[in-house]
Amino acid sequence: MIAPLTGSSAGCGARCRDRAAAATTFAPFTASAIRLRPRRGRPTAPFRRANTNFPQSPYKFARLWKTRAKVAWHGSSRPKPSCKGDGEMTMQFFGTRGSNEVAVSLPLAYRSKSHWVPRIGDVFPDFTAPTTHGKLRFHDWAEGSWVYLFSHPAAFTPVCTSEMVGLAGGADAFAARDIKLMSLSRDTLDDQCRWCDDIARVFGTPVTFPMISDIDGVIARICGMLHEKEDPRLTARKSILIDPALRLRMIFEYPVRVGRSVDEILRVFDALSVSDELDVATPSDWQEGDPLLLMHTEDPRRARARFRSPIDSVLPYLHLVSED
Repeated sequence: MIAPLTGSSAGCGARCRDRAAAATTFAPFTASAIRLRPRRGRPTAPFRRANTNFPQSPYKFARLWKTRAKVAWHGSSRPKPSCKGDGEMTMQFFGTRGSNEVAVSLPLAYRSKSHWVPRIGDVFPDFTAPTTHGKLRFHDWAEGSWVYLFSHPAAFTPVCTSEMVGLAGGADAFAARDIKLMSLSRDTLDDQCRWCDDIARVFGTPVTFPMISDIDGVIARICGMLHEKEDPRLTARKSILIDPALRLRMIFEYPVRVGRSVDEILRVFDALSVSDELDVATPSDWQEGDPLLLMHTEDPRRARARFRSPIDSVLPYLHLVSED
């Protein structure tokens, strides 16, 4: 124990003790009443002063009290993952609402990250937004079908116009694969409708899929469709393919000056479909009817039972198989 102070030092010590005692009375709980949330492996114990003479510095005590009180106050409010199972998540409102009634929801497990961006395998977040087909809730509209969601910089621009003509012209090919299309930009609905009228009048190709008006960039910001290195006022050329279970299966991103390829979008979808159906991989530049690949983790001797055609082992880790 530290010896009691004497003389003028004792008076200073008394004043310090009085200050510390007065400071604790303004706290939401008195120090002796706080019961800490224990760290793992440590028993719960009430927080008490070391002795009645209060030998510690009052400033040191104040720092210690604040630290422990903060643990007691905030310990039970840490975010917990909400995933109850694969694909089963509690949706919560995330981000700010846009001026035109755009609102986005994210699973709680994604909110625990400082900045979530979509990655392959994630469940795509739900949102409500005004479109050229009226106000839509994305999960209700998309669930049960494949969805190709793409963002583009702006209406009435040359590259975006060529993309719209190509995607609208491929409507039959997308429909045959049960793929719904949806676009997103920061244009107003009026601009998008007038732009579609131009495309239909000049190219004879009507745009029949919904176009999202994300004026404030609420959806674009959360989904990583805005880039500081490009013009931050414009959405980037991002392509996202979402399966019927609402999981992201493909993400493409193109520079502002480079238009996307409709044939490549369809090729990737066909590759994903055959990969899911036969549990195989597809090689570079694969087209429908080309040989497929066994995954390197699969034993070719066991794989022969799944395929009628012979397996061609080019290398110990490279095995080709036909689709039929």
